[in-house]
Amino acid sequence: MLESAALLSLVERTGTDILTIVEGLSEEEFFRSRLTRQEVRRQVCLLASTLAGAPPLLRERLPELAWNDWARTALILGDGADAAQERLALWQALNVLVVETLSWLRVHRESQPELFAFAP
Repeated sequence: MLESAALLSLVERTGTDILTIVEGLSEEEFFRSRLTRQEVRRQVCLLASTLAGAPPLLRERLPELAWNDWARTALILGDGADAAQERLALWQALNVLVVETLSWLRVHRESQPELFAFAP
């Protein structure tokens, strides 16, 4: 479970960092700020790629995580989609995927603490 704990720790930390960066920003403010947008995009891509590397057993134990939505987000942000698609995917990631993922991880931390334990 050590691998799962490390992966989930990275997901939690990255998700929290994303929400901290965008806290209080409107959609217009977020997209107007090039530096903020670039950093958040980088963090969302990191989060999506981390989740893409999750082992099948972890995916089975955390079925509520939006695995397919994260994969779709990674594809859109990584494939040079048109600006409108990328904008929508990034905004949805910030306002839906990150929030829901962190919420579900809190639930599973209580119900399946072994997934989060750094023990062999």
